[in-house]
Amino acid sequence: MLKQFYSFTSEIFNNGASYSFITRNNAEYSVYFTDVTKIIDILDDFQVISNAMYMTVEVAEIENEKTPFDSLIGITISAIIMDYYSYYGDNLIIVYNCDERDGRQSLRFEKFNRWFNRYSKDSSLISYNKSIFVEEQRSIDDIAVYITFMFSKKNVQISNIWKELIKLENTWTGK
Repeated sequence: MLKQFYSFTSEIFNNGASYSFITRNNAEYSVYFTDVTKIIDILDDFQVISNAMYMTVEVAEIENEKTPFDSLIGITISAIIMDYYSYYGDNLIIVYNCDERDGRQSLRFEKFNRWFNRYSKDSSLISYNKSIFVEEQRSIDDIAVYITFMFSKKNVQISNIWKELIKLENTWTGK
């Protein structure tokens, strides 16, 4: 069965890329890839994963409307990830961190991983998912941060990626 997705536009530039598409409900989605060292300082200490690209997904809110369910969004975002990999090759690492500004990061994490598992399972990509709790600076409450690392099974640095991810997890958990 041929998988259908929304057509998208892309702009590849020196340190990343931007993609966009519009759904049948006129919701405009943008997917950005940016050098991870400009976003997540803690990764600077890791030789391999510090070379990752940071991925963000944004949707332009339609005023006074909730974006309805659309089965093509997940497959389109997966197609964008695969397109980006086809441009940069198997040695690329992507980091996706769920937006936590509105407290819905857990839902985004579940949705993204459901999309990834459903639409990228035929690819050579691996995902490593982690939720960490960080102390919110504005209060004494901890907030959950959800992060996914994606990389190819064919990445020449795969053993070093796994070593660094374990070391990173130990840093986060204080081990």
